[in-house]
Amino acid sequence: MIKVFIFSLVVCSAIEQKCIPITTATKVFETYRDCALYGYQHSHDLLNEKQVYTTFVCKPTSTV
Repeated sequence: MIKVFIFSLVVCSAIEQKCIPITTATKVFETYRDCALYGYQHSHDLLNEKQVYTTFVCKPTSTV
């Protein structure tokens, strides 16, 4: 079995007090480091572009 990391992103609006998961942003990475770096960069891009805040997780999972 190979361990991979699933990236999941949630975007939140401080004005509306709502958060929504962004399923189109879900990606698979071979290392936690690659997943986390992608998450920070993707969040940075959204912060500048959309003026929202984000939260993300790199969840380990095993594949066959």
